[in-house]
Amino acid sequence: MDITQRTLLTVEELAKRWGFKPQTIREMEKDGKILRVKNISGVRFSLHDVLLIEQDLNPLSPSERKRLELEIKNKDNEITKLKNIISRLIVPLGEYIAQYS
Repeated sequence: MDITQRTLLTVEELAKRWGFKPQTIREMEKDGKILRVKNISGVRFSLHDVLLIEQDLNPLSPSERKRLELEIKNKDNEITKLKNIISRLIVPLGEYIAQYS
């Protein structure tokens, strides 16, 4: 069954969803930041609770967040390229200005 169709998530599934290590999820549970579903074998977390936490932490959906993170990465790469172009223009431009000043 696909994770989007389920109402309970394992530690590993939640860790993958949030980009954490499973140990971090266990620590969050220990600290009371997320509560496990009672009376079920194994550790499971309610998808409903997970979605509420995600809304509080970040109002963006996981896919929108990934899209924006990729856009930021692309913009950072573009900024780096432009800085390189500018740095290559500064010396010749300085020489030109010095020559005609």
